[in-house]
Amino acid sequence: MTATIALSPESQERLEFLASQTGRSKASLLLVMIERGFDDIEDY
Repeated sequence: MTATIALSPESQERLEFLASQTGRSKASLLLVMIERGFDDIEDY
């Protein structure tokens, strides 16, 4: 599935910084964030 999201400029900068620091793609970081968010919500 493909999804499109609009990030605030601040979130976009943070994502780009994390990608550059970790060597991971922005897409892979977003996938991890989404999966962890699901876990957090399900635990709630």
